[in-house]
Amino acid sequence: MSKKPEEDENNMKASTGLRCFLDQSYGIGRLTLRLLAHKKSHDVEIMYRKASERPKPIIEGRINWRTVQQWIHECTQHPKCTKSELSPIPQGFRLLDVNNRKLISDFQPGSKLGGNIKFVALSYVWGKPDISSNDALLSSNKHELTTNGLGKMNLPKAIEDAITVCQQLDQRFLWVDRLCIQQDDDGLEKRTQINAMGDIYSSTEFTIIHASGTSMEDPISGVSTTREVFQSKMVVCGLELMSGYPDLKVIMLQSKWNERGWTYQEAVLSRRKLIFTPFELWFECNDEYGPYKREEQCTRRRDGMFISPYEKSQLGQYRLNSFAEDMTRFEDFVRHVESYMARSLTYQSDILDAFVGILTTLYEGNRGIYGLPEVDLDRALLWHCENNPIKKMNTISVPSRSWASVNGASTTPMPWWRDRGFLGTLIQWSCKDQNGELKTVRSENGLHPQRSDRNAQGHLLVAWWEGCIEPEVPEDVKQELQKPSAACKSTDQAQLPFITRVWGHLQEAESCAICETQIAQRWPCLEDVWKDIQKARNSGLWETQYLTINPQKQDQLLIEKLNPEVLLTRAQIACFKLSMIESTTERKRRGGDDSKIYLVDSWRQRIGIIWPAYVDARREVVDAEPEALQVDSLQCMGVSLARNDPISSKRSKQPVVNVLAIRHEEGSPFARRIGVGYVYLADWIKVDRTFKTIGLE
Repeated sequence: MSKKPEEDENNMKASTGLRCFLDQSYGIGRLTLRLLAHKKSHDVEIMYRKASERPKPIIEGRINWRTVQQWIHECTQHPKCTKSELSPIPQGFRLLDVNNRKLISDFQPGSKLGGNIKFVALSYVWGKPDISSNDALLSSNKHELTTNGLGKMNLPKAIEDAITVCQQLDQRFLWVDRLCIQQDDDGLEKRTQINAMGDIYSSTEFTIIHASGTSMEDPISGVSTTREVFQSKMVVCGLELMSGYPDLKVIMLQSKWNERGWTYQEAVLSRRKLIFTPFELWFECNDEYGPYKREEQCTRRRDGMFISPYEKSQLGQYRLNSFAEDMTRFEDFVRHVESYMARSLTYQSDILDAFVGILTTLYEGNRGIYGLPEVDLDRALLWHCENNPIKKMNTISVPSRSWASVNGASTTPMPWWRDRGFLGTLIQWSCKDQNGELKTVRSENGLHPQRSDRNAQGHLLVAWWEGCIEPEVPEDVKQELQKPSAACKSTDQAQLPFITRVWGHLQEAESCAICETQIAQRWPCLEDVWKDIQKARNSGLWETQYLTINPQKQDQLLIEKLNPEVLLTRAQIACFKLSMIESTTERKRRGGDDSKIYLVDSWRQRIGIIWPAYVDARREVVDAEPEALQVDSLQCMGVSLARNDPISSKRSKQPVVNVLAIRHEEGSPFARRIGVGYVYLADWIKVDRTFKTIGLE
């Protein structure tokens, strides 16, 4: 079950281990067989009991529908499995009436999905891209399917079995994309349906996941075909032992459904899922204490028993942020991008469409900008390819700032603790709306850092004081920051200017309650610092950026050429020398990864790091003429502030400027993102920096 089709069996056996042990955690005894393969472990439970007891039933070849009905009934009592807000009907919405085998599209005015419109959805693999369209909804047969029904249409086996599932579980209506979305429509109706995927799948009574086939022509296991049963039992030393089936994640390693991009959001968005595998049926919901049910009879977990934090993280593969209470919405977004990008799409042009449902649901309808959430834009821009080697640039037309522009797994450019160390933006972004007007991108995380970042205001004030933000610090604020300050706990020097003390604390990575209190009295939150910055720009907090007020001639030309794919900002630009030299120890520590590029100062001391976005970008940076590496060659724009590694050396603990490495294409007024990284704030202040108006595509 763990073997991949292309994998050599002998090599797999050589790297596989097996261990049997008794697990008595949380008061429940379980005999566990642990398979160690691919540097991961997979557990199979072995039931044990006295041989005289009545043996547990073995899974049958067909589904026990009465058991499934009980699972669904119990789930309706779970608070987290109840949809709090009902969704309106999207334009062109249709359902298949499984009793009459006819499409319906006429609904009562004011009807809501999941309210008075109850239905089931099917998530499945289409198969080959050139599959026939004779069994799909088209403009030519739309009237026939709505008026007279499916008639003699030869439905794929997967859809026929989904109809059977609905009938067995007393569900009259089924939503399946092949019949409910007109396949030859490239207009507004189809676009509306795609954008409404979040509402559709989150409103279903449950979603049928066909994880046992490789195409729509494969039947759903246990519905119309009998499953192969291979459970075995024997008596050893007076105990009856019976093998269990493996965990869902092990089974999914071989599932074609688990590799496809479109099916990911269908599973994540559904509140309840019936997952049909070749061996057994699994039921998954959003309940915190009893998320899984399964046919396999060996499982000993009781409903309501304690679930450890590790188990929560393992169970949450197909759901939004339900279990991880300490996970921020942005961290959940990153988790889903990483999982989604590990899958594949038949048509790469679907890369954003197949994720839009997760984005709009997770951010409660807030706008997304080419796969990046607007409210978390400042952090979302900091993605990079996690896997090595660096992936290739996508061939479809997606802006370079989006993770969808690269074929490969993406993540934030720093480990999780650095994401939580994000402090705030140094710039503000603008873009043109549908009417061609320049609007400010309302990124909330640039103003509201983590609650634990009590000194975020101090970081931003120092950056402003040192000229990292336009415009200059006004006189009234400057006088306040230059006031002599009484000695604080972290220094014995008296009467230093207040801003000097704050900068000293940041450089030493020290916390000073006295200075933090003084800052909080004047600027209670980061937003208050930005109010002073905006006041200096003669603009309100949410008004269009000041670059639109009396712009310079070259900026005006740039604004006129803007299109919806381009973000506009005023940012500080600096150029850096590069270094690829590293020790053998460093290379071994990071597994030989050669994707990292170091930024160095005039004395060849490392002051920052850049991760190229993709292979070609690395060639642009590294494979230049040898003498190019000896001069200031790489352009970087400073975009935000962050705290660095809190557990490393004092140097690493210093604040950093998050930067985007950019390059201008010949003949284009806009910049392209070719990498992401950081520079220590102390070194960023020392280099030559220039404010420029940048259009980032």
